[in-house]
Amino acid sequence: MAPCHGYHVQSSSKVGAKLKAFGFGGGGGASVVMYKDPAKEQLLVCPSCEMATELPLGGVNRLPPHFVMARKIEDIVSACGNPPPNVLCELCTNEVAATSACSTRSLKLCNFCKEAHQRQRSTSTHVVRTVGELLLGRSRTHRSSDPALASAESRPIKCPMHPEHQLKLFCTTCHQVICPECTVFIHRDHKHTSAAKAAKVYSRFVKSAIEQTRPLEDYAMQSVGRLNDMSIRINSKCEAVQRDVEAFMDDYAAALEEHRRALLRQIADVRQAKTEMLMAQKGDLGKGEFN
Repeated sequence: MAPCHGYHVQSSSKVGAKLKAFGFGGGGGASVVMYKDPAKEQLLVCPSCEMATELPLGGVNRLPPHFVMARKIEDIVSACGNPPPNVLCELCTNEVAATSACSTRSLKLCNFCKEAHQRQRSTSTHVVRTVGELLLGRSRTHRSSDPALASAESRPIKCPMHPEHQLKLFCTTCHQVICPECTVFIHRDHKHTSAAKAAKVYSRFVKSAIEQTRPLEDYAMQSVGRLNDMSIRINSKCEAVQRDVEAFMDDYAAALEEHRRALLRQIADVRQAKTEMLMAQKGDLGKGEFN
């Protein structure tokens, strides 16, 4: 994800709705970044704001992921019956995806462990639900008292580079969420702090930036409204001028047609007069020959 891309995802529907209200369309959804220089493949340019992002080593795959969007996708997938890959069974020795959760013991279970859990006499009365129900919070009655639900809603986010580690740190040099293993290799000698502390600091920055840009948004919307009104007036004026031109040309064409018919009538009258005169002279010549 490019640095500006998260803002476009969150604000595109809001701003797009306002632009559409003013008659300027305004499509929603995330924009697709493209290469500025396909030969070098060093920069990405956002088509929405034209912000250039330098690609890290490894290309596009090394850009920081969109964690909010990834979490929403995981929730939707879980609701369809397929759990997200970072929710694992807590009883299996191997990494097996969890499909259920025991509310009594606060355990994530795979299909095999769930069946075993329900067959055992000591745990057969435990409340077992799907991970999707826990992630989406469908059972509201157990929201405050269910530790498994709280654990599922606050489930840790694994590092894309090191899936066995959680993203607990924030690199202030790269402005990227990292895990402890990243500080050893990729982000060596970089300044970093805890993700929770960085979230509080940067949330204040974001809120301050939003408040500072709110007057600009209002001014932009007013400017769009004025431009839209001006566009309507221009179109109305052009349509009126076009109607006048078409009416003038229609009248001018009708006048030309009337003048053409008048000239043709004059030619016909002259032709008939000349023909009658020639016929009279021819008759006079014929009488002279007989005399």
